[in-house]
Amino acid sequence: ITTLENAHTSKDRDYFLALAYNDAGQYGKAGELINKLYRDMPDELPVMLAYVDIKIKSGDVEDALAVLQKAKKDVRNKADIHYYFGLYYEHMGKYQESDKEYQNALRIENDHAPTLFRMAYNADLNGSEETAMELYQRIRRPTRNVLINMGILYEDKGNFAMARACYHKVLNVIPND
Repeated sequence: ITTLENAHTSKDRDYFLALAYNDAGQYGKAGELINKLYRDMPDELPVMLAYVDIKIKSGDVEDALAVLQKAKKDVRNKADIHYYFGLYYEHMGKYQESDKEYQNALRIENDHAPTLFRMAYNADLNGSEETAMELYQRIRRPTRNVLINMGILYEDKGNFAMARACYHKVLNVIPND
C-alpha cells in the first residue's frame, strides 16, 4: 500500500490502491478512490466491479445493486457479474438467491476463483467441511486465505502434515505476514 500511496497519481494507481485498501479492510479509503474513479469512468467494467465489491463490503449494498444492474448488460465477465450478485444477495441474507448466482458463475467459468472461495467459505461456516475442502482444492492458484483455510480444515481432520504444508506455502510467499 505504501508504494502505491507514494506513486505518481493516475487512474491506474488509484484503481490498484483502491483494491489494496479494500483487501486491507480500509473501506473508507477504498471508497473515496473508487467513487472518484467511477464518476470519471462509469462504463469501465473493472471499475464498476471494484466499485460494487467495495460498496458491498462497506455496507452500501443498495448503491452496489444499481451498479450491478448496469454492469449486467455488459457481455464480458459474466461469471464476475453472477459472483457479485451472489455476494450482494448473501449480504442481504437471501442465501438461496446467492447460491443460485454462485452456481450460475460456475456454469459459465467452472474454476472462477472468487466464487469457489466464497462457496467454500460458506460451506465451512455451515459445517460442510468436505464440501469446503473440495471447493478450495478446485482453485488453481490458491491465495493466502485459501491456504490458511485449507490448513485449518486439515488440522480439524487431524492431518497436521498437510496443514503444515499449507502454512509453509503461505510463509514462503509472504514471510512477514
